[in-house]
Amino acid sequence: MELNTINKTGTWSETADRINSNFSKISIEVEEIKQNGGGGSGGGGGDVTNADHATSAYTLDKNTPVFDWFLSALNDDDAQGIINFLKGLKIAGNLINRIVKQGDKDVTYTDEDVMSALRVMTEIENSAEKLKEIFLRKDVADSTKYLLSLLGGVLIKKYAKFGDFVTGVSGGYIDEKGDMEMGSGVFRKRLFVPEIAYNRTTYFKGRMVNSPGGGCSVLSYVDNGDGTYTITPDLTDADGLSQFVDDILTTYFVTKNSEGKLNGFEEMKFRVTAADYTAKKFTVIPRPGHSDWKPAEQMVLAQTGNFTDPERQTYILIDSVNGNNCITFFDNANTWDPEPAQMPAWFGKKKGMTVAGINADNYSAVLQNIIMTGLIFQVDEITGQTVRVPLYKGEWTAGKYAYYNQVSHNGALWLCVDDNGTTTEPSETNSAWLKQVSEGKKGDPGLSVVGGGHWESANTPYSANTMVTLANCVFISKVETSNPPIRILRIKGGNFLRKKDGGYYLAGKSADWEVNEDWDMLLDGRELKGESITFLGEFATAPANPKNGDSYRNTTDRATYIYQDGRWQLMISDGKDGESITAAGHWESANIPYAKNSTVSFAGGSYLSKVQTSNPPLPLLRVRGGSYLRKKDGGYILSGKRSDKAVNSDWQEMTSGVEPSASYWLDSPVSTINFTSTGTPSPSAFDVTMKQNIGGNVSDTNRFYLVARKYNGSWLAHVGATLSNRISVPATAGYTQFAVRAYKSASDANAWNNNFVAEKGVGVAKDGAIGATGATGAFPRDRGVWASGQTYVWNADYRDKVIYLIGGVYYNFLVKNYGASVTSAPTSANGDSNWEAMQKFVNIATDTLFADGANVAGFMFKNNVLKSHNDEGETLLINGVTGYFKCKNAEITGTITSTKGNIGGFTISSASLEAVSGNNAMLLSANLVRFTGSYSSVFIGADTFPSSSGGAILCPSRISVNRNITNTAYGNVGMYFDIQGSHAYDDNDFQYTGNHALYIVKGDICGFRLRLRRISKSTTLSVMDSVIMAVTSGITLTVPSTAEDGQFYWIRNVSGGDVTIAGTNLVGWNSGEVSTSIGLAKSKAAAMYYDKHNNKWFMNWIDCWN
Repeated sequence: MELNTINKTGTWSETADRINSNFSKISIEVEEIKQNGGGGSGGGGGDVTNADHATSAYTLDKNTPVFDWFLSALNDDDAQGIINFLKGLKIAGNLINRIVKQGDKDVTYTDEDVMSALRVMTEIENSAEKLKEIFLRKDVADSTKYLLSLLGGVLIKKYAKFGDFVTGVSGGYIDEKGDMEMGSGVFRKRLFVPEIAYNRTTYFKGRMVNSPGGGCSVLSYVDNGDGTYTITPDLTDADGLSQFVDDILTTYFVTKNSEGKLNGFEEMKFRVTAADYTAKKFTVIPRPGHSDWKPAEQMVLAQTGNFTDPERQTYILIDSVNGNNCITFFDNANTWDPEPAQMPAWFGKKKGMTVAGINADNYSAVLQNIIMTGLIFQVDEITGQTVRVPLYKGEWTAGKYAYYNQVSHNGALWLCVDDNGTTTEPSETNSAWLKQVSEGKKGDPGLSVVGGGHWESANTPYSANTMVTLANCVFISKVETSNPPIRILRIKGGNFLRKKDGGYYLAGKSADWEVNEDWDMLLDGRELKGESITFLGEFATAPANPKNGDSYRNTTDRATYIYQDGRWQLMISDGKDGESITAAGHWESANIPYAKNSTVSFAGGSYLSKVQTSNPPLPLLRVRGGSYLRKKDGGYILSGKRSDKAVNSDWQEMTSGVEPSASYWLDSPVSTINFTSTGTPSPSAFDVTMKQNIGGNVSDTNRFYLVARKYNGSWLAHVGATLSNRISVPATAGYTQFAVRAYKSASDANAWNNNFVAEKGVGVAKDGAIGATGATGAFPRDRGVWASGQTYVWNADYRDKVIYLIGGVYYNFLVKNYGASVTSAPTSANGDSNWEAMQKFVNIATDTLFADGANVAGFMFKNNVLKSHNDEGETLLINGVTGYFKCKNAEITGTITSTKGNIGGFTISSASLEAVSGNNAMLLSANLVRFTGSYSSVFIGADTFPSSSGGAILCPSRISVNRNITNTAYGNVGMYFDIQGSHAYDDNDFQYTGNHALYIVKGDICGFRLRLRRISKSTTLSVMDSVIMAVTSGITLTVPSTAEDGQFYWIRNVSGGDVTIAGTNLVGWNSGEVSTSIGLAKSKAAAMYYDKHNNKWFMNWIDCWN
């Protein structure tokens, strides 16, 4: 065979077959050719070239032409012709024996088939509709109703729509610029943007606070166990802690009742006690008395003042809650609850506030100083007419004045009415000026009245024109006298009878008083409302912030005034003619003319007419026709500002409607020193404090010299002058009274002259007999305004009182005749045959009141019994003989001592309280709290262990339950716990976290037993189970899905076959494999516990002994 003729005979397949079948023969032939020097079986002469070719065919070297003739089985190779695989083709051992073409019909596919490209296209086209249900199209709009997760992100070139988007109506939209339209959004942390624009309107609910510390939201907090809490606020890395020590923090947070229902929002307040600016944490303590207040996550705390730092005591509150609608500016906010003095300014409606007599329930503005330009107009509330308010420029001086400038000149008040202004001088003939108020006339000289303080027998005789107070009335002496203004009881020897508080016992009833002929009564204190009269001294203007009963002498008009019911009332006016003065009430145009010496109230002040006049005390606005303009409340509209008005020449101003900014007084908790029969004083000393009121702020002041003296017939030195806000005065025996005065200078204080600023007297009383009481009578019964069809009586029980309108004034009347029944109305202000007229003020203010059958401030007093008037003593009743006391609601801040009686269902004994209701009882004593019932008892105390132990064991608490039960659905429980809210962690540094029903630091559990439950059918175990005995084979025990962290079960199979334990995430195999069920063979046991943090049940099985 000649190798060079292979390609000349037969086909390539035949040649390949021959090569494969004769390969060994060729190898032998090649070897022979090599040995013989060439030539094959058919050749001779030793053809070296053929031998070389044979060698190449054997080794398939790449440099031989044979490589181009055959496909290599050892290396990658190419075929230039078509290779026909008649039986198929194997690729990596997988047979491919058919190519399915485009036109093949009725093809059943196997794994040995492949499809041609056209066949693939045909199959895709035939399956297009089905593929549309599976794949999303790229060439047309498409959608899917299932969740599409784009784990690598998403790039949107044009827009994204959400829901059924309709602009301005529904759905959401984001375009390629990043602009979006949404219905709403929630950002759990914070939003950083350069600008927020949303209809250019900002709104919030309730209150907003702007303060130095701002506020914070609570991210988390820790209960420190000592009543304080450490708060971690929700801050960014760039935020600093803004809370400081002693900051007052306020919040309004929702609270729930014991049933978990919402109570609503409650105001809570905390004080910052410590701040850590590195850790960004601070510690707070709740307001005293509110230990139940504590922080909560997401609670918003606003800083509203500071107890010690003045720089943090300002804040602004915008409030629209509970009917308020205002902006309030706070200053000096160093108290838990802001006081009016700490609100120097606000705008809007602030309910419950009154400023200078103005009800702030209406919209108002309260400011301390105003700087403004432009014009001021006042709107008449009745006509709606706008009235320009003049600008007062003070005393006229040469220069330019504008339209509606107001000046004082030559004692008169002038208004510029030239639209262009003027430089001219005001005069009657100058048309540029309008004379609004004429100059006043010089008054008559008066007399001097001496303030004598409280009438004291030790100070007699009193000189003429001395004014004194006694029994809450005011008197002036007409001559020098030693007689008291009204009768006082005397003891044997002629001394006046005095009470323990230093007051005098008066003779007879107050209604029967007769003024001594040496005295005139200036003010009948029986008409005042229970306030004592305090003479403050002499001042040029009325003292600020007066209290009912305060009086002073005005050094300008030389008149004396008493403060009552919101206004200063004239007590006496000095004068040479001694004419009487008539109180005429509020000035009204309907009552003109007013007679000479008529006193009226007007615009917050009081005025005395010097002549008969029809002019108002102050200028008023008029409408066309001359009528005065009036407000809706009936008041008059002044012409211009009140502070700029000159009083009409027909009137003398007695008190101004504008009060001064400061007043001073001495204050002491002691008014009388009581000496026992052995001479022991109580108290042994007393303190007197100097007080001031500046702009409504009351405080102590040390700007005056305080000095004390004692009296036993003459004033003697007692405590030397000291520049201080307080002086301590010893109660020395042998003296009848003590006095403290405040002076501006030490020299005046040492001289004890009349230049004092304030004076405080303290009387002396000694134990003695009590005088007899007055006659008995029926209870006065207040029946209100007289009504037709009602019957009014005076019988043994009641004497009816009514109010009735006569001549535009309400008067008080009592049924006149004992035993009468009256149905008709009073006919005269002075009374008639059926009715006895009472004074307009029916309450009595006095040092001593002797009364039986009296109605005192709504309380009835008769036969030693004081009781509430409206409900026959159901609200309050006091028996002065038996000591019986009854009331509906009492707030007692002192000490209550009781050894018997009842309180809130508890019986009081000498050492305990006990309440019993049926078989239930509770006892509270110094060493034991005990609860007992039909089947149970609870003991908490010093030692509650049964006495049978003989004291060997000490036990401060004991619970016993003994109830026999036959119903298998019932049970007995000694103690019930429900502890939740915390979280447990794997880290061993957090041993305190979690919810611990028992936290045992030291000690063991003696007699420890777990609940045993026998189960005979498939069931889900309870979280109350512990030890389980499976008594029936083939059952399934399922662990609960609501198990708590650390839930433990010991399960023993005592049946004759297998049982199954089922549940989620059971880990019991050595490999750590997680199962949903694990079998438990008979006589085997399993111990398992629940790891809630990882949501897995870990279990081990326990074999038994053979």
